[in-house]
Amino acid sequence: MKSILFISPEYPPETGAGGIGTYVHEMARAIKGLDQSIRVSVLAVSFEKNKRGVEDGIEVIRVKANRKNLLGVHLATSIWLLKNYQKYDVIEDEIFGGYCILAKILLGKKYHYLARLHGTSHEVYTLERRRGLKYFAFRVVLNFFERFVVKRARVILTSSSLMGIYAFILWNIDFSKMNIAPLPAFLETVALSDMDLPENLRGKEYFLFYGSVQKKKGSEVLKQLIKEVITNYAHIHFVILGADLDQLASYFSGNRQVIFFGYTKEKKRRSAIIKNAKIVILPSQFEAFLYTAVESVFLGVPTILTRNCGVSEYLQTFSDYNNIVIEQNNVDEFMEKIGAIMQNYENAKLKTDLQREQLRECVEPKRIARQYLNLIEEKYNGK
Repeated sequence: MKSILFISPEYPPETGAGGIGTYVHEMARAIKGLDQSIRVSVLAVSFEKNKRGVEDGIEVIRVKANRKNLLGVHLATSIWLLKNYQKYDVIEDEIFGGYCILAKILLGKKYHYLARLHGTSHEVYTLERRRGLKYFAFRVVLNFFERFVVKRARVILTSSSLMGIYAFILWNIDFSKMNIAPLPAFLETVALSDMDLPENLRGKEYFLFYGSVQKKKGSEVLKQLIKEVITNYAHIHFVILGADLDQLASYFSGNRQVIFFGYTKEKKRRSAIIKNAKIVILPSQFEAFLYTAVESVFLGVPTILTRNCGVSEYLQTFSDYNNIVIEQNNVDEFMEKIGAIMQNYENAKLKTDLQREQLRECVEPKRIARQYLNLIEEKYNGK
């Protein structure tokens, strides 16, 4: 294989660093690091103007589109693909949104692509409980787009069996096309100082949630958990790092024990806030993977997450340390996990270090990139 294109409307730094953008950024770098002869490109969205450049050896093509206008993103992406698809041996398309549907309909088998299952519109609209005729129409149309794209792919990729089973139930896809592997993640050593930590957190003990505060991420459970934590741990603060989409800040207005930070692109600032937390709590309702859990474990912080997160499949647990919640809406179970960690914190830190070493082997980028390239070679015979 000589060239590969990743489609990722969300790609850092310009359009944020959510799970899709983070994955493409990590995988593109891993492939390039493994084989410099492969031309690796990313098709992403720009908020300002069409632009093209090289970032860390990766060709990044940004087409201007308003991400709030789904039709605009589909048109901008499809028009570019119809003009340029022949330049690439393989195209990996993120299924969420079904952005390549027009290219697939018009080009048929000429369009060589892999379908990446990272999430679905059906899942988001359901978990966010978005009702009304507009959202019903969006869900039906986007579900058709995504189903069309994934069922016609020669190869389907996903990061967890959890996501694979969900997609099988939703779309009755051919499971023989499914390939399951964890997402790549670099274990970067970041030199941090006290100055990297926000001034209002210095000297404080705190629990942390980070990511978007929304129902899919467990915001309703989070609200109850924060109330329990500040009642039972008077000396502990609760910090929220990320976009507050469900307006928890208004609910806890005036409570100095709860501290909110918005989304930050500053890696050192974000890493410092995570690394200095006593516990990271991630009560997501469903995640195909969950990069935030990988990041916090890599930084050595005891991390509580739910079984409904794909990364839990790769996270080692122990008889005396199990940080995975079975019933994701059970606040009592979360509090039991918190209590067990706080009662024997040194053991929790030790077991987190062991989890980090095991997880690092699972998500080692070059190993995953090598499997990825071998899979493409096998399925496409290098064409």
